[in-house]
Amino acid sequence: MADGPSVIQAPRVTIDHEEEDGSPHETISLGGFSASRILICEWADRIRLSNQLLGRVRALGGSGRSLVLTLPQEYPHQDGVFVSAIEQVQGFGILPATDTKIKIYQKARLTVQYEAATISFGGSFEPLVEESLEPAAEFLTTSNEELFWDSAGTQPVSVGDSPGIQIPFLDWVFNIKNIPSLPPATLNIGFVNDAPLVSRTLGLEFDTETLLYSSVHPKRIVFGVSIIGSAGAPGGGILAGSWDVTYRFTHNVGGWNKFRRGPESFPVDMFRKVGQSFVPVKPYPTMNLTAITGLLYAG
Repeated sequence: MADGPSVIQAPRVTIDHEEEDGSPHETISLGGFSASRILICEWADRIRLSNQLLGRVRALGGSGRSLVLTLPQEYPHQDGVFVSAIEQVQGFGILPATDTKIKIYQKARLTVQYEAATISFGGSFEPLVEESLEPAAEFLTTSNEELFWDSAGTQPVSVGDSPGIQIPFLDWVFNIKNIPSLPPATLNIGFVNDAPLVSRTLGLEFDTETLLYSSVHPKRIVFGVSIIGSAGAPGGGILAGSWDVTYRFTHNVGGWNKFRRGPESFPVDMFRKVGQSFVPVKPYPTMNLTAITGLLYAG
């Protein structure tokens, strides 16, 4: 962790280079704008030029270390389109062998890819939510008691022939992009909702204890970092990065803290005797799931 200030720095490309004839190649589609450029530089400068185009992280030693984001280079005359990859580096103009480990060339040809990107500055984050429903199922084997293969009751069903049923579910997949940090409730996998919850995007309401928080897939996105200054130096920005998180909640219309008495029964409560009282059996603890979904709206 840096002790000193962190700042965001504009791209700084100092390596001499030129663009090859026939470059760039641009694509304009419903998905947006993308392009590739062919840049020529000295072979010895190819790594430094690549790093400057992409934006990179380096740290200054000593006390009061500080971080600076050097952003990727932006495509000329296209706001919001940045270098996303150096797809290929190819040498040409071979030189006499002076290195036993790698060929040495006069020049390098870099294929630079540009794509649209969203970068947040100064801690200003605008979350984007996507929601969907996906099918899921659980297979249950039922008891063979009082079951027969004939209506006269002469051919009982054996244990090995016990019928199975498939219990269908729906997974509510909740993806939220561009949030600055993960909510603490992200760790509460295995909890169910303690109150009705609304998906405004899908127009659905889920009853109490029918949503099981079953999985999470967090992904950290950082747009590039460099370092500048030391403790007390001017500046003091933030790391330009965010989280893209996919939460999965499995819906059980009968409720997760209820139980089936048979293959055709609707789930009902089960009770445990505690002293002279009977209390409901609840294998799944409850929580307020709006601690997650409420990042965009309260349920």
